[in-house]
Amino acid sequence: MKSNNRPLTGIFTLVYGLTALTALTALTALTGCDTPKPPPATAAEAPRDSLTRDAAIQQAQRDAAFRYAELPIAHVDARRAGGFWVVELTASNGSGLRYTISALDGSIRQRNMFQ
Repeated sequence: MKSNNRPLTGIFTLVYGLTALTALTALTALTGCDTPKPPPATAAEAPRDSLTRDAAIQQAQRDAAFRYAELPIAHVDARRAGGFWVVELTASNGSGLRYTISALDGSIRQRNMFQ
């Protein structure tokens, strides 16, 4: 009598296929673990600003002297706000100019008068 081994062969094929798939998945996961991780960023590697507080103040004073020569400056204040320097040039009567200057490239991004 002839026996039909087809169902048994199908089960072995399925088991070997699942084993191969599991092994391939495990190898893929293991190779991903070997990739080198970048070193943590340190403060020394952070991008440095090209514009200091004093340079921002000088730039605002030069622009004010060129555009608003009639405004006598009595008080100067500069503070950092994110990636910008906010420089306020105030006259003795309380009015003044407020500059927003990029700390990266030194460009004047905003210029406002206030009372």
